Amino acid sequence: MRFRIFCFQGKNIFRSTIIDIPIKVVSFRVSLLTNGNTEGKTASAQQGSFSAEQIKLIRSLENGQRIIIDEVAAMLPDGKARKVPASMVFTVGK
Repeated sequence: MRFRIFCFQGKNIFRSTIIDIPIKVVSFRVSLLTNGNTEGKTASAQQGSFSAEQIKLIRSLENGQRIIIDEVAAMLPDGKARKVPASMVFTVGK
């Protein structure tokens, strides 16, 4: 993953640097909301790519349904896996 770091002096930026930090996704959950977003189905992956069960859920999406990707865990350069404190919500368009 690539990050840009800015160094400030007062109100002025006097230097910026781009650094590469190796971050690897090690697990995540996909949830599908159905029936007016009141019922759900969930599938987890223990790797950085979609599992067969998650792909099946994604392929079953219909217009107006929501899919949530959360519980993401990432391996940082120190070798420790950490949960990412965010989720992504997508609504299937018409």
